[in-house]
Formats: sequence, structure tokens, C-alpha cells
Amino acid sequence: MENQQPVEGRCVRCKQPRPLFPYKQLHNCIEIAGNVSLLEAADWISEIELTDDRWCQARLQRRERLMCVPCHDSEATDEERHIQEHAL
Repeated sequence: MENQQPVEGRCVRCKQPRPLFPYKQLHNCIEIAGNVSLLEAADWISEIELTDDRWCQARLQRRERLMCVPCHDSEATDEERHIQEHAL
């Protein structure tokens, strides 16, 4: 996490009211795909949804995921596990 002022609110992971920081994902399936045809893009989006890649789904939906510090660390661990299980 970068040093920045936290926003007060409800964490998207634990739902507790706490100081929140934006979660910057470790991987980017959308960037890996690059410029593709519409059909290839649909396949990538389908794959993202089938593998329950909530990090890239948030990017597709243009949602910023705000989390407290403990959840931020847990989310990074979950994402690392996801990357290892679904290596492209």
C-alpha cells in the first residue's frame, strides 16, 4: 500500500466501518489480453467470470475496491493464490 490519506467508510471485504485504502490488484488479465477482436474479448470476459476473478471483474465494472489494512493484506494473499491456481 502506498502512503496516502485513508477514506472513512465500510470495507468491501469485512463490512466494518474503518479507514479504507484502495486495493491495487497484483495481476491484470485485461492488459494481458491487449487489443483483441470483440469475440476474443467476450471469451476473456467469460473466462474471468468462470474463474471467479473478482479483481479483474472489479476492473471491468470500473469499481474501486476500498479495504481496511487487515483485509488489504488478506486480499493480496487470496489474489496470489488465485494467480497460482489459474496461471495463464
